This record gives sequence, C-alpha cells and structure tokens, in this order.
Amino acid sequence: MQPLSQLSYSPTRTRRIGSAANAVKRCRGTTGHALSDEAAGAAASAAAARLSAPGAPDTDPRMPTDSAVSDPPANARADALARLGVALGRATLASLFVLGGIAKLASPELYLALMGEAGLPAARPLLLAVAALELGGGLWLASGLPGHAPAALVLAAHTLAINVLVHPFWTLRGPERIDEISFFFKNLAIVGALVFVAAVALVRRRERAGRRDGAA
Repeated sequence: MQPLSQLSYSPTRTRRIGSAANAVKRCRGTTGHALSDEAAGAAASAAAARLSAPGAPDTDPRMPTDSAVSDPPANARADALARLGVALGRATLASLFVLGGIAKLASPELYLALMGEAGLPAARPLLLAVAALELGGGLWLASGLPGHAPAALVLAAHTLAINVLVHPFWTLRGPERIDEISFFFKNLAIVGALVFVAAVALVRRRERAGRRDGAA
C-alpha cells in the first residue's frame, strides 16, 4: 500500500479523501460503534491508494469541480463589459451609415454627380432611397433593438453592391487601381463587421431562448 506522504497532490483527490473521512465520522455517529484510529487510517489509506492507481479518475461526480466554482460578481462584471463592448462596436459601425445618409440628404447634388461619374443613374429618387436605407438602417443597428440583425445584413448587402459598382479595381490599371483596391477591401472589412454583428445578435437570441426554455 502506498504511504499517504508519497501521493501526488490533487485538489479533487483531497476533497474526495476528505469526503471519505466525513463518511467515517457519520458512520460512527449513526451506528453508535466507535471505529479505532487504526481502522479509520487503513480505510483512508485504501481510498488514497485507489485514487493514485493508474487510470483512476481525478473527478468525483458527487463533488463540484474547480471549473464549476464561479465568482458571481466577476461574471457579472465580465457580462456587463461584454455588453458594453458590443454596444459601442455596434454604434461605431452604425455611425458610418448614419452620417452617410445625412450627408446625402444635405448635399444631394454632390452625390448625384458622383453617381453619374460611377456610371449609375443619377436619379434623385434613387439617391433618396439610398439615404433612407443608410440612415434608417444605421439608427436601427445602433439601437440594438430586436431586428437589428436583419438591418445589419441589409447594410452589408448594400455595402457589397456599392463596392462592386463603384470600386471595380479589376477594370483599372496604374495608381488608380491601387486606390480602388484600398477602397474595395476597406468596404469589404465593413461588410465582414456587419455580418459579425448579425451573427452575435442571433447567437444571443438563441441563448435567451434556451434560458427561457430551461426556466419553464
């Protein structure tokens, strides 16, 4: 039998040995028969030997594991910081579209000229529709209200379409091509951020639904 002094330390095993000792104490109180110190020590040594045997599990399903022990205040702070980070990121991303929509409404002639240069129909109704999409979708995205995930996906599709129509770098050569490549991939990064925001919103909605089902 392996002496206790030679056993490697394991918090879980220590808890299990302690549980065995507590069981011995309960046995003494329940049966009314006192166990000798030699018998109790032999029982504890046997339990320790079983735990140290190759392949012996380190965890006891009846005892909480280290990962199950949580710090509620720390978890609450982490959740609050995560929510704040998501809200700030969402608002920062939405500001691009809100300001873009306001600019198009404030200076329509400038944007109509840019649309004509890009080969798009320079129609005021089309410009107003784009401005409404950017302004309304951006505000909805920033608010975080239900449905902001579809708003993010609509803005992503809008940005991708503008990217292809206004920044076709594959048709250009020289320094102008380099500039258009930069614009194209900057907008592509914005598309990726919008898709990410939508995915986070959908995952959180599923988590809330799961918690409601669990509570029910």
